[in-house]
Amino acid sequence: MSVQRRPIAALSVAARSILLALCSFLIFSIPLADRPRDLSDNASPYAFDAAAAGRKVRIGVVSSYHRGDAWENLAAEGLTDTLLELGYLDDQAQIARLLSDDRVESKRAHIRKWWMDSKRRKMTLELAETLESMLPQIESFAPDILVLGDDNATKYLGNLFLDTTLPVVFWGVNGTPLKYDLLDSA
Repeated sequence: MSVQRRPIAALSVAARSILLALCSFLIFSIPLADRPRDLSDNASPYAFDAAAAGRKVRIGVVSSYHRGDAWENLAAEGLTDTLLELGYLDDQAQIARLLSDDRVESKRAHIRKWWMDSKRRKMTLELAETLESMLPQIESFAPDILVLGDDNATKYLGNLFLDTTLPVVFWGVNGTPLKYDLLDSA
């Protein structure tokens, strides 16, 4: 029995549309005033005004998978196209740099990406070690918004940021919020 798959172009458009909607909503409408972060007196409480206040938006992205994974390639295309369309990336060269170096700085943003590599790291101990090294890096980066890709990023990281003021975008999640204990406890 063969599985019918949608063409890559259709998935890419779908991923781009979903990410555009989610990122637009969160980046443009979530106040950051209560964040435990040192904002200058003239800084806006909204991420989209950060550049106008002389501060670049800090966007953190965590992928459940590894570079080169087929789904990850589509998701990365959707995310980078969205960031370019929203003006958080300036050009194709920055997209290439983000995809190769997992970090880039544009006129409006600092963007950083981390990989959980959870398809190849099946043991709980291996994932725990990955998270143990990743969490201090995320905290040090101090993102204004965190984008978590797929179920394992949601499962292992989502609830760590649940009752914080950090806006989190979840994408590519198959399970329900209840499955991953993502119901707001406040």
